[in-house]
Amino acid sequence: MNCISGSILLICLFSCAACDAPASETEASDRPSANYDVHYTIVPDPNNGSVAIEMVVEQSRGQLRELSFDVADIEASEIETDGELVILDNRANWRPGRNGGSLRWRSVISHQRGNDGYDAWMNDSWGIFRAEDIIPRASARALKGAASITTVAFELPATWTVVSEYSTLNNRNAVEIPDRLFDQPQGWIALGDLGVRRETIAGTRVIVAAPKGQLARRMDMLALLNWILPELNRVLPDAMPKLTIVSAGDPMWRGGLSAPGSIFIHASRPLISENGTSTLAHEVFHVAMGAKAENGFDWIVEGLAEYYSLELLHRGNAITTRRYRQALK
Repeated sequence: MNCISGSILLICLFSCAACDAPASETEASDRPSANYDVHYTIVPDPNNGSVAIEMVVEQSRGQLRELSFDVADIEASEIETDGELVILDNRANWRPGRNGGSLRWRSVISHQRGNDGYDAWMNDSWGIFRAEDIIPRASARALKGAASITTVAFELPATWTVVSEYSTLNNRNAVEIPDRLFDQPQGWIALGDLGVRRETIAGTRVIVAAPKGQLARRMDMLALLNWILPELNRVLPDAMPKLTIVSAGDPMWRGGLSAPGSIFIHASRPLISENGTSTLAHEVFHVAMGAKAENGFDWIVEGLAEYYSLELLHRGNAITTRRYRQALK
């Protein structure tokens, strides 16, 4: 076992709490033939920097009994439903009808990350945020083995487009998360007047998107990924199926942030810094791990991501052996 694959196994052992999405009360291996449909519709309102979300559940025999989620996580307002909804201390419990129902709410997008900019932002030209910022992570109580068949669609202003983990030419895009019975959209979303570049690199479908005029280096990012993705996929059990990268300049946070299957990179970040490190490579490794450490153990995951991002740059001949050794000091 080489050092990268061995360490990925080590990371998995240290990061048992990484799958921080709440679990449903049934296991994936128990899925019955009669599941239920969940469809999300996301409608941005550029005039007030918010999005309206509607979740529609369609079922035949009350498979989904209850959803529980924290409304404070997404600053939800204007909550409406045709089912039974109880909110106590910011904790919402929703019970749809036997044949389903709908739940609607509005979320404000812009969120400041300390004093260094925004990790979620939308104005009248573009928006970048995570699905987790507008759709609360929910715990589902369902009939034994019942699973959601989840889709998501975006209703956009006429001149806008969207890039996310689920944006295709279809109106309804499937949301499939392995080992989950209640699937919810996740990862970074960019919408507005976007410039988009697509490529398949070492078996990974890559999308790089940024609002036009933001000076994001889409082709430069693809060039760097051509160096590191083949090396990364070579040591993974399976190649990363896809990778979505969104980028923008100010007022976004001046760094890089990973989410499931996706990355945000500030447009001003160098692809390779003067010290030989790379924010993009670092975040790509985070996505490949798909894990987070428990509180107080972030240094383990962050340290490994920094080390192996350097290793990928070196193996891909993006930096020399001398530069690699200097960066490790």
